[in-house]
Amino acid sequence: MARAIILSEKDNTATLFGNAEAGDTVDIIDNVMNSVLTVTANEHINRGHKIAVSDIENNESILKYGYIIGTASKAIKKGSLIHIHNMESCRGRGDLA
Repeated sequence: MARAIILSEKDNTATLFGNAEAGDTVDIIDNVMNSVLTVTANEHINRGHKIAVSDIENNESILKYGYIIGTASKAIKKGSLIHIHNMESCRGRGDLA
């Protein structure tokens, strides 16, 4: 079992405290609702990386800590790694006005 955290009720991604393997149950601590959600990891995800808390459609905003950090570059299934292969960042980019 792995653990992760979300800090806003808006978040559709959680940050892992430790590695998760495909098939692992990930307990997601929801500090807003004071509860624990569970998601099954679809693949190996390293500590500190993001896991999808819900299905995310192509071009949908990716929210972490209540802020939009990027958009999905393709559909992302609940329990999948969110990283540069399926998300386009909107932060720290000089090419966006």
